[in-house]
Amino acid sequence: MVIEGDDRPVGVLMAHAVDHPFAAIRMAGELCWWIDPAHRGRSARSMIAAYEQWAAGQGCTIMSLAGLGSDPKPAALYQRLGYQPAELHFSKTL
Repeated sequence: MVIEGDDRPVGVLMAHAVDHPFAAIRMAGELCWWIDPAHRGRSARSMIAAYEQWAAGQGCTIMSLAGLGSDPKPAALYQRLGYQPAELHFSKTL
């Protein structure tokens, strides 16, 4: 999904839908999500709603969103919308 501003895109949410490797379910996962800071707020909710609708249309029964630990705002939004923390990933640059 792309949010268009007056003269340029101001947000994008890219996701994929796959069969879960260990369970007989289909799941959706966010690959990237960015919204120009001047357009954050209601745009985030509408993008999540569109993502949920798309995932349901793909036959997904579970979907996920990610947030960086350094910014608590995304996690607070996700929890207000009914999402629950599932796990914490750690990464290392090689």
